Amino acid sequence: MPSCPKCGKLNTDDAIYCTNCGASLSSTSQPAVPKPVQSEAPISIPPPPATSTEIPSDVNARKLSQRLENALRRAELLSYAAIGLSVLILIVTIVLSFA
Repeated sequence: MPSCPKCGKLNTDDAIYCTNCGASLSSTSQPAVPKPVQSEAPISIPPPPATSTEIPSDVNARKLSQRLENALRRAELLSYAAIGLSVLILIVTIVLSFA
């Protein structure tokens, strides 16, 4: 049973590569995994698209602020409606349980 020259693990007689580290068990010491070939020309990665970092004008800021206030008002009203519906269901359940 040959032992791995790299990690020392014992391998089966028919093994070509070490079952522990993957090193070649042949007499010529070739790496188990070929190293990637580096290209000669550098790879150019395009820059990410430019994002607008401009501060919105007063008109846009006011519109956005008003939309946010309206959305918060709607959310508040929906939460009140949900609480009211829950209380109504609770009252109906209590009334029906005593009837």
